Amino acid sequence: MIYTINGQYPGPSIVVYQGQQVEVVVKNKLMSEGVTIHWHGLIQWGTPWMDGVGSLSHCPINPEQTFTYSFLAEPSGTHWYHSHHGAQRTEGLTGALVVLERTGEEEKEEANQNKKTEFLMFLQDWFHESSTELISFLDWGMLQFLRGFDADQCFVPYAGANQENVGFLPFESILINGKGNSFLTNMTADSVQWTVETFNVTANDTYRFRVISATMVYPLQVSVDQHELEVVAVDGNAIVGVRGDAVIINGGERFDMLVRTDQPIGSYWIRVSTLANGGQNQTLGILRYEGSNSLVPDTERTRCDVTRPCIVVNCLFGQYPDDLYTHCVSIGDMKSTPEVIQKHPVSLESADAFQEIFLNFHYTRGSPDPFPTSINGKRFIRPSVPLQLLPSGNDTHVRCADAECQDICDCTNIVKLAINDTIQLVLLNMDNSRNGLAHGIHIHGHHVHVIKVGYPKYNTDSTGRITEQNADILCDTPICNHATWLNPSWAGDGLPEANMEDPPLKDTILVPRQGYVVVRFKADNPGFWFMHCHMEPHAITGMALILQEGETGQMPTPPSGLQGCGNFFSLGASTNLLKGNSLLNTLSSDQIPASDSMPCGHWDHFKVKEPSYIAVICILCVLNITSLAVLYVKVKYTDKISNIEAVKLNRRIEINERTEPETFGNHVYMNKYDKHSYTSI
Repeated sequence: MIYTINGQYPGPSIVVYQGQQVEVVVKNKLMSEGVTIHWHGLIQWGTPWMDGVGSLSHCPINPEQTFTYSFLAEPSGTHWYHSHHGAQRTEGLTGALVVLERTGEEEKEEANQNKKTEFLMFLQDWFHESSTELISFLDWGMLQFLRGFDADQCFVPYAGANQENVGFLPFESILINGKGNSFLTNMTADSVQWTVETFNVTANDTYRFRVISATMVYPLQVSVDQHELEVVAVDGNAIVGVRGDAVIINGGERFDMLVRTDQPIGSYWIRVSTLANGGQNQTLGILRYEGSNSLVPDTERTRCDVTRPCIVVNCLFGQYPDDLYTHCVSIGDMKSTPEVIQKHPVSLESADAFQEIFLNFHYTRGSPDPFPTSINGKRFIRPSVPLQLLPSGNDTHVRCADAECQDICDCTNIVKLAINDTIQLVLLNMDNSRNGLAHGIHIHGHHVHVIKVGYPKYNTDSTGRITEQNADILCDTPICNHATWLNPSWAGDGLPEANMEDPPLKDTILVPRQGYVVVRFKADNPGFWFMHCHMEPHAITGMALILQEGETGQMPTPPSGLQGCGNFFSLGASTNLLKGNSLLNTLSSDQIPASDSMPCGHWDHFKVKEPSYIAVICILCVLNITSLAVLYVKVKYTDKISNIEAVKLNRRIEINERTEPETFGNHVYMNKYDKHSYTSI
């Protein structure tokens, strides 16, 4: 089964201009599930209820309901959208969202040229089982049976170059723009067309690939045979170009990379692989030069040796083993462009307006739960009513202060941030579990400056294994629930080797195993914002929290017509009145109808008192059976008719067939808070 948007996967690409007011009408045609859509990368200035996180931003959209999302397209860059309800994202409810920088009349010709030299590359790991089933296996502690209960061997998570976990689900396939192929040795002209994504280019040109990772579990490595890649933007934010042979992209991240077509005319493999040792878990795309006669490339990946070591951008770890002849460029080595820093300078510490918070994303050994993901030992429980609509709580969530939290507990973890404070988050990935791995942490409502990355110690002579946790952090317990700096003078602006001048801006940050990442931002976007690991099983099972930015009185007021939802409880057998915490529970006592006039109130309304009722029911049953028989005959014989014309009429819209977005009526950039100054799209 696959979930689709407008009948296709990935969903239609949405391309708009920066500063436009965007409206997206979502109609839920699922049979029995609610849905929400999160606009990953947009900061939702003044509209936190449009962030699309079920049970936090707004109520899920129930089957047959319609919800109109309305928000400002800010900031510019490569973003994406996806369901943020249950495991629907990795079932197919996702697509690309590109916010273009605005251009004047004199720049239109150049913009049109750029359209011809840009491609979207939408990546996802794909499994034969449903995401819900896979997550249940993990939650029940049956990971070893994921290959089947009658398999010859138990499943063991894949190990990467440093022998750490790089994939805890059995590999099935990777999709590029919805296409994939597990049997590349027997390709024909037809199979290449339908199962291998091909990017057609001309020689001696430069192409921008907007690469988006929608993976459930796997970090992926992207390379093009015999071509160098240059990363020029991360999570939509421009950086000083970084060149390499391959780029690693984690779930939720976006990398804009340039490919220069400076090789002989031909076809070249585009390789997208997991990080498992051996490189066998991969899918292939094709970079085909105009004039090439080769249908299937015969190229080989770049070989790394002592004379020509390879460069990998955005490594999960600090160092490869020496015998792999591969150097890392981490996110901490990247630098924002001067234009980005001028617009978004690093927020500096103020003695009376600074918060430093340590958050440890990890597994907890010794927990009774077989898959104990948590942050600082707190496994997240979603509130039953969106806090953005009912911030007082009203018994809709489990407060961590009321829970018995020692090593691990279950509660709705809310971290409060004072408005306009400089916030410094120290994101850790430290514990004593043998099954740890790097976590990609997504922060809603902000793009943050990555000012420092700290790695553990490695044995690079042979295995590449971690030999020691990073020594900068002082952990109070083996699972490090209450961490601090080992050197107290490192707090605030005393952090050595921190890049306070031109650090990269990101919204999804990869935290290395047994290491840490320090990020900084200004708390200037009041609202309730989700923060979580972007591996879907981790987010669902508890590796998440809520950032409460400002007091509720400082937050923007939701629209009056926004639908409500919540719990309802009986007051007891003595009365038929109901109490509840729903926003819809607004009737006064004199407005509630009497119990004997309420629909479905008494069984007496449904008792069959007349024989005629039985006769009517029998007639309806006969009509239903007749209708089904007619429908079966019609379908059986219709299937024999050629459906060529139907295929033409319902042809899949390819991801790179996006149309030009609606332009502004005028070219004066308005204030970001004045949403009515923008053209609606």
